Order: sequence, then structure tokens, then C-alpha cells
Amino acid sequence: MKRITAGALAAAVGASVLLISGPAYADRRTDLKVDLTKIEPNPVQVKRGEATSVTFDVVSKGAARVEVSLKPLGRKYVRFTPKVANAAPAGNGAAAQAKEEEEARQTGRPGDGRRGHGRPDLKPDLTRFVAQFTAKDPAGKWLATAVAFDRSGKKVSDAETFTVELVKTKFGTKIVEFGAYPNKVRKGKPVFLRGRLIAEDKRVKGYADQEVDILYRKDGRARWRKLGEAETNRFGVFRASVKAYSSGQYKAVFAGNDDANPSESDVVRVRVKRGFHHFHR
Repeated sequence: MKRITAGALAAAVGASVLLISGPAYADRRTDLKVDLTKIEPNPVQVKRGEATSVTFDVVSKGAARVEVSLKPLGRKYVRFTPKVANAAPAGNGAAAQAKEEEEARQTGRPGDGRRGHGRPDLKPDLTRFVAQFTAKDPAGKWLATAVAFDRSGKKVSDAETFTVELVKTKFGTKIVEFGAYPNKVRKGKPVFLRGRLIAEDKRVKGYADQEVDILYRKDGRARWRKLGEAETNRFGVFRASVKAYSSGQYKAVFAGNDDANPSESDVVRVRVKRGFHHFHR
């Protein structure tokens, strides 16, 4: 997490996500302060079809209002359309501990929140902001800017950078409707194999122009033997034929690729007399 100077902040300020906290206790006798203490997770890893929650912890003092804005860095995002999310108050545990640590740092001692002559002092206020990131958000460096305002309109800011990464995920596949016809055949006669490869990418559809391996295992054997390949048409359907010379089992296997996960069909059995295979597409 890299801190940004005031000059760099002025050049990069803008919002794609705007988060606004509720009013915090303010007092004119104290200085207005804000500190963006933590961004978690960082880097933000986003998967296709999923949303990733990111929290931004902001410690403020003397603020009537605190805002956090998020914007991707780069010239092409100058007109990036803002979106708004709700701020969530930090809960107990780590958040409470952070608040106590900030109070001790501000006052020089952990105390009861009172000054030297019995005058009340402002305790630091810790607010947690939450934003959702999806694959539609630009990958790369982002700027998070926390701005605190007092009741007179005075404001101070703090900024940090973080990174958004798009994690490439593969979609699932299935081989369905796989069958061998006929399932009883005389020695040397053809067996016709047919199935359909489907892709589960946003919606279920046939996966076209893919190679599917046809495998055979002789009855009583453990090892599968590849007979050849079949190619899917625009509906994901593939067909092949073999001459059967011995009883055994058949299955279709899709090896997968850069975009899709592998899959295999159910096993079907054909009963024939003993012999060898000749593969025909």
C-alpha cells in the first residue's frame, strides 16, 4: 500500500466508488485529521461472475463527515463513471483495537478521553467502508482517497493506492447424451458413438469446434486405449464409428483448453465377440 502525496492526489482525485460515513463527533478545539489506515485485501483479486468485497479503514478526528472515493489511475479513466456504495461501521475486535491504538497515539497515553483541566478530548473515530469489485471494474492501479470535513467546511485528505487483478477462471464443461448404437453387435460390424459437449459459461450451450477423444477399454482390462478423435459441430454434437471385434467399454473425453475445464462422459458397454478395432470418423 503506497502513500500518495498531496500534489499527486490533486492530479488523480475522482471517484468510481463513493462511500460516505455517518456524522462523527466534532469539536473546534481539536485539529481535523484523517488517516486511511488499511485496505484489505490488497491486491484485490476478482473472478469472472463473482464480486469481491474490499474494506477501507479510516481513522478520523474532529470530522463531521468522512468520504472515501475510489478511482482507477490512468488518463483513459478521467471520465470514469462514479458509483456509490454504503459505508459500514467498524465492529469490535480488530477495529476496536485500532481505535484504541489511534487514541493512544493522538493523546500520548491511553486515557479516559479527558484533557488536563477536565475538558473532554475527542477520541479518534474509526469507520470501515466497503466496496464491491467485479470483472467489469478496470484491472490495474487504483487510488483510494479519504476526505474528512468539519462543520465549518474545512477538509483534509489522505490517499493510498491499491491494485485490482482479474483472475482468469475457466468455465465448466460436460459430455452428455453419450451412447453407443447398437449395444450388441456381431464381430466386425460397426458401432456408432454419439454425444454432446456443452459449455457452462454464463448459460449452458453446445461447445462447437472442439476435439473429443474416443477411448476404449476391453472387458477385464484396466487400461483405456485411445481410438481417435471426433469434432463437435455448432451444437456441440460429435459422432464417430468403430468396427468392434471384442466386448468392452467406451467413453468420450474432452481434454480442456485455456478457457474450459476438462470433462468426460459416462461409460457405455458394447457386447461383441473378441478381436480388434478399426476407427472411422
